[in-house]
Amino acid sequence: MREWLLHLLVLTGFVEGVVVGPVSAGRVMFVVALLVVVLTLAADPDTRIVPHPAVGIPAVLLFAWVLVSGAWAGSRGSWLGSLYELVLALGFFTAYTVLISSRDVVRRLLITFAVGALVVAPLGIVQAAQAGRAIGLQGDPNTYALYQLAALPIAVFLAVRAQGWARAGWSLTAVLLVASVLAAQSRGAAVALVLVAFWLLWDGAGTKVTPAQRGVRIVAGGVTTVAAYSVAALWFPRFEPEAAIEGGGTGRWEIWRAALQEWQERPWLGLGAGNFEAQSGRLLSQTPGLDLDPHSVIFDGIKVHNMYLEPLVDLGPVGLATVLALLAGTAALLVQDRRRHPTDVIGALVPMLLGFAVAATFLSAVSNKLLWALAGFAAALPYVAQPRGGLHSEQSKDRLREPPGGVR
Repeated sequence: MREWLLHLLVLTGFVEGVVVGPVSAGRVMFVVALLVVVLTLAADPDTRIVPHPAVGIPAVLLFAWVLVSGAWAGSRGSWLGSLYELVLALGFFTAYTVLISSRDVVRRLLITFAVGALVVAPLGIVQAAQAGRAIGLQGDPNTYALYQLAALPIAVFLAVRAQGWARAGWSLTAVLLVASVLAAQSRGAAVALVLVAFWLLWDGAGTKVTPAQRGVRIVAGGVTTVAAYSVAALWFPRFEPEAAIEGGGTGRWEIWRAALQEWQERPWLGLGAGNFEAQSGRLLSQTPGLDLDPHSVIFDGIKVHNMYLEPLVDLGPVGLATVLALLAGTAALLVQDRRRHPTDVIGALVPMLLGFAVAATFLSAVSNKLLWALAGFAAALPYVAQPRGGLHSEQSKDRLREPPGGVR
């Protein structure tokens, strides 16, 4: 039951837009996850409950600072909403850190994630073909693109390790994932896609690659990238450079300018969690040099759309430091794990985090469940045993051990 719950948690991110009244998939799975965690701890009090400190400490500090920021938040409702989103994300994080019991479980969860992205890829492409943007079942094109992009390294890692029809299937999956990312017309995800693609080409998806092979792959990848974006620009005008410049990044430049100006006025504590969105209309109207339509939806309340700038303006330097520490701790643990197991499919988590970190420059993603899934995997991996039966053993007994030396 524990592993089935983890698979459902992984798939929840693909159906976040499915809401019935006050009930959403994320809220339901949060309650179920906490119930299973409590039952697991009750049945086995010796179960490890403390995540690796490289991730656990920043997570606790971020939650504490968001909670404390309510003391100076101008809008208590916005603060409570931000706190609620973070609590949901931390619930998922807790489930991953407590319930993951082996590396085999992590591998299977990654495959489930890739399959979930594959299932919604055709839906997104169809949505884009109908003169719209791909949103899948998430209700937001940027979030949809983020998840599709995150699944790409998994498909590539699996393809290079498979044979025959399995290799063809995972290769086709990778192509469909790229198409679905472009169908979302998310320029931030498009930039991240280029970086992730070149990382995979250079790295060889964890396989041995000679310098000559790297050179050929990079050149071929560059040509393919130019061709792909040329075709995408013909289908989707949003990818034309002129459209991005004239549209100011769909208003992001204006939003960031207003956020930076407000941070300069409140450099230490910020506005309080979630409060830039609550005050964005006033802040945008008071920022010199912004020539915005007063009837623009931006004035109705909008997030910063930058995972690094948002905690700075809402929570001050302490908030930004905790977010950066969380990313750095997650990256350090994943890179450390990959060095120990260089041929393992779990190595796909490294480019997944890279893609997320780049795409999040254009998104408000501090409470995004994908981030906390990656953090949860990273926090659990140092504690779980390598299966005795080899890299892909499914029958090996789950064992726990003390975290190895290295990142602490």
